[in-house]
Amino acid sequence: MVSFGVGTVILGLGTLTYKVMVYDIAMNSEMKAFIDKAITTSEQKTEKAIPASQQKTKAELDNLKLALELTTQR
Repeated sequence: MVSFGVGTVILGLGTLTYKVMVYDIAMNSEMKAFIDKAITTSEQKTEKAIPASQQKTKAELDNLKLALELTTQR
């Protein structure tokens, strides 16, 4: 009777350990996928924002050059 109880407890603990391992592996792969997706999305947003800021900077530089030329002509 005691051996049945001990066997049941060991089987229960083994099953619990297995379930936790499987859950951890699944969550680990899910977290990696989420992080990869977040990084990819961030990179795409940054790549879209860079040309707009470059155009703005180029326009500002052109305005500064024009202002410099106008002041030197006076």
